Amino acid sequence: MLALLMVLVNLAAGQIGKDTYSPMKRDSEITRITLENYFKKYTDDQLLNRVVKTATHYQAGEGLKVNIDARNARIMFDNGIVWHSKQHAEIMDTFFDEEMVSLQQERLITCLLAFLRDFNSYLPQISSTEAYTFDFEVRDQVRKDETPEETEKSKLRTYKLSITIQQKDVASLKTETTDLNTLRNKITIEKSKL
Repeated sequence: MLALLMVLVNLAAGQIGKDTYSPMKRDSEITRITLENYFKKYTDDQLLNRVVKTATHYQAGEGLKVNIDARNARIMFDNGIVWHSKQHAEIMDTFFDEEMVSLQQERLITCLLAFLRDFNSYLPQISSTEAYTFDFEVRDQVRKDETPEETEKSKLRTYKLSITIQQKDVASLKTETTDLNTLRNKITIEKSKL
């Protein structure tokens, strides 16, 4: 990870003389890559998602928004069948009930909180009136040749989870040791349909 950060810093240093250099863009990219790698390597609890890609966008007056494409984990059983999207949909409907979706959300939140606790210094500096927003777009993984049927349970496991933390709360992380439960009280969580 350190090598990756060095490459990013060197790329940014090469852009100093150009009009495109921006500390916000540089720091946002470092945050994006670090967050994506953190989710891919997280081992505390089994995540029920696979982070496919991330993107960042800064808007003055609002703050930094991080979009995270977090696909539902494919559930595979060794039952000797050839892959078929209808059979997979049935397995997904069986596995991802309300309780499992709730657990999935909880683990995404816990992983993000651990990232904020461990890597808050990687976040770009924003105004004290702005916030960091992390938008998880959760949906099933679909191959290009598939058009799965929409079911009531597929609607349940297709959603957007937005987690927002104010800049002042992130700044306090730099000066005090905070456990995940305390940090959880400082975030705002919203769930909506995609």
